Amino acid sequence: MSFAEPHLTVDVIVIGYGAAGGAAAITAHDRGAETIILEKMPHGGGNSYVSSANMVFPKDPADADKFANYLNEVNFGTTEPEIVHTFVNGLLENSSWLESWGGELELANYFKEDASLSYYIPNKTFPGLPSAQGLEIVVKHLKQTETCPEPTGGHRIGNLLDKNIRARGIKVMVSTAVKELGKNSHGEIIGVIANSEGQ
Repeated sequence: MSFAEPHLTVDVIVIGYGAAGGAAAITAHDRGAETIILEKMPHGGGNSYVSSANMVFPKDPADADKFANYLNEVNFGTTEPEIVHTFVNGLLENSSWLESWGGELELANYFKEDASLSYYIPNKTFPGLPSAQGLEIVVKHLKQTETCPEPTGGHRIGNLLDKNIRARGIKVMVSTAVKELGKNSHGEIIGVIANSEGQ
């Protein structure tokens, strides 16, 4: 792959500046990688800004394996079980991780808004799944505080990520659309071609 001028060389390129992209960039940076975020829109946030940013946890952390098995059944085994277990184990670290950035998770009382909701009650949502039986899950989101004063969970987590991105000096390029993934002769992705301000 040959790069036209101008070009940048970094260790990690994150494509998209929503909550997932922001979290990935912070993680890479904090592990010593020079990191850049490319976002095609004029600003970050993505779908995360307009979401409630709810996170679903097993009520009892000891049920992590059961919750992972439940997710495996819900997705009909379309995701490798190892990936789902890694996701659940990482999920359990979210509270302390967000606290280290200045955020705090709280229980989201979704029944207060609509008592008929059953999305988060496994044995009502998927009564035929063995793993749903006896499994209790809870929903959490970022609490509104002085550090996270925004009115919605999506804005709170988006702005909290942005503060931490800026504090670390991670380069963010907005209005920068990725056009192509560059691969080497072994098929490994080694870079991207993106369009930023006509370059």
